[in-house]
Amino acid sequence: MGNSRLCRCALREALGMMTGQLAQRMGISQPRIIQLEKAEPAGNLKLSTMKNMAEGLGRKFIYGFVSKESQENMVREQARRIAIQRLGRLGRTMRLEQQGLSEEDKKAALEELVDRILPKE
Repeated sequence: MGNSRLCRCALREALGMMTGQLAQRMGISQPRIIQLEKAEPAGNLKLSTMKNMAEGLGRKFIYGFVSKESQENMVREQARRIAIQRLGRLGRTMRLEQQGLSEEDKKAALEELVDRILPKE
């Protein structure tokens, strides 16, 4: 979060806008802009304030959640869960027929099945 204040100030400055100009656009005092820019890195701003700041900067405020891992990793992990379920059923059948796989063969079979489940590019 430490970089968000720098980004907000940089954006304001890149637009050639002083704190007083932003304050006027937002209908608040110039010292309040400075307070808001200092409060932002700590996460102490309401979403409505962030939206007003964005509008004052001539921008649209977007709030969302972003995954910590790549979409590719998420898809591969889901394919892995499906493969584990499928191999679990197959493993039970093979044990009943006394045809169990070694741990190394199980790992290889799991990776092969994951690769088959994943969509081809």
